[in-house]
Amino acid sequence: MKMTISQVAQLSGVGVETVRFYERAGLLNQPARPETGYRQYSLDAVKRIQFIKRAKELGFSLKEIAELLTLRMEPATTCADVKKQAQAKMDEIESKIASLLRIKYALAHIAARCSGDTPRESCPILEALEHEPVAVLALNENRQEKHMETVEEYQCPICQLHFREKSLQQQCETWCRTHNSCNLHIASQSQEAQKIAQIRPKQLREEQA
Repeated sequence: MKMTISQVAQLSGVGVETVRFYERAGLLNQPARPETGYRQYSLDAVKRIQFIKRAKELGFSLKEIAELLTLRMEPATTCADVKKQAQAKMDEIESKIASLLRIKYALAHIAARCSGDTPRESCPILEALEHEPVAVLALNENRQEKHMETVEEYQCPICQLHFREKSLQQQCETWCRTHNSCNLHIASQSQEAQKIAQIRPKQLREEQA
């Protein structure tokens, strides 16, 4: 079955310019143009574009997709090779989530300072952004000082998350050192994650009051 670029784009659910972009990026082979007429694509072009789309939805970059396509076409490729790529992406995603978790904690803490009825000149959120350029670190320091008298905490030296239990801190540190990223399940048990869980319901109750 031979198709024009427009037909390939339509069957793939993308625009013609997207098809051309994938060709320029080396993700899709461009068929030779005959002396007369349009380039003719095979059904394999549609399958490859769908592969690219699904990989993008899973968070793979174009460079990583190119590597996956190479693995897909390489006869010597094993399932373990593909799994290694998927695991690397999962580790990267978990690291990003842990980083976003720390940022969310900082923002939630700053937002909790604001009652919503103060003048703009005295807005605690704007003041925090102006005077606390390293908001996450500053908030962690304040939080440590506040809780030192009541509970002992353990901090992962790699990702800086805090835990009530030494065993969790050790698990987090071991994972971070081994994978160069955070484990989402472990990070969800950190004090930062627990604090977010406490702050958000409180804010919702105040908004509904």
